[in-house]
Amino acid sequence: MSSFFFAVNAVLPVFLLILTGIVLRKVSLIDERFIGVSSKLVFKVALPALIFSKISTVDFMKLLNGEEILIIFLVVTGGFLLIYFLSGFFLRDGAERGAFVQGAFRSNIAIVGLAIIINVFGDSGAARTAIDLVLIFPLYNIYAVMALVIPLQKENAGTVRMIVKAIVTNPLIIAVLVALPFSLFSIDTGRIVGTFTGYLSNLTLPLALIGVGGSLNFSSFREKLPKAAASAFIKLVLYPVLVLVILIAAGFRGEPLGVIFIMLGSPSAVSSYVMAKAMGSDSDLAAGIILITTLGSVVTLGLGIFLLKLSGLI
Repeated sequence: MSSFFFAVNAVLPVFLLILTGIVLRKVSLIDERFIGVSSKLVFKVALPALIFSKISTVDFMKLLNGEEILIIFLVVTGGFLLIYFLSGFFLRDGAERGAFVQGAFRSNIAIVGLAIIINVFGDSGAARTAIDLVLIFPLYNIYAVMALVIPLQKENAGTVRMIVKAIVTNPLIIAVLVALPFSLFSIDTGRIVGTFTGYLSNLTLPLALIGVGGSLNFSSFREKLPKAAASAFIKLVLYPVLVLVILIAAGFRGEPLGVIFIMLGSPSAVSSYVMAKAMGSDSDLAAGIILITTLGSVVTLGLGIFLLKLSGLI
């Protein structure tokens, strides 16, 4: 029973904030403009401050795990290639295929995943995740563009340049790089800087999760429901369970196993809708995948954490 309550306490607060966003949008207390502005504030200011505050105060070398980094690279790359290959058997429309693949492999780690990891593993889990994000964000950017461009068979001369720019200007990656010297050389940020970044950090999860809820659209994807559900099933069940089985068989236990499971089992990234719309893919399908995975992950993440905790694997 204690494992059950542990899972509930880890997952439910996150999704209550998402539900709050849905309700606030329904009663018109927040609108599209608020969601757009708050999303930029979180992505460019609050979330980098959170990542800086978590990494700058821990021992980076102690948390850096070459084996874990390699596992994450193989898991993300292998997942993308497998999903892309299998999608070709039942999706002929290039725009649908791109949105389907991106939704099935790309996780909302920075917002939903990080919030749950903090609830489960505390500061060490947050710092570990922040370090892992240095690798994951470039991979997600590269594979997301490939998923959207290749099925449409477009010649996009700016694609490589766009990917490189997205990587080097990503505020979260910049925050990690700025925080690294403080962690590596045990530099004290001081009380003023620590308090300041702490205040900004406290904005991150509530504001971001309310924005996720407010951005969900229940009416735009009805005709896309079967394909959205199929992508969501891969995202929330097939992909993370397959990886879990492999990692457990390989001897992974504890925090690394839990962090990887939560990363993979988190709902599809909200940015996948923005990219699908901007690059001529099926944005209605992308929105449907985000909606189903966001709501469905309440059950799948909660159940997964419960079972892992109950079995003593985390």
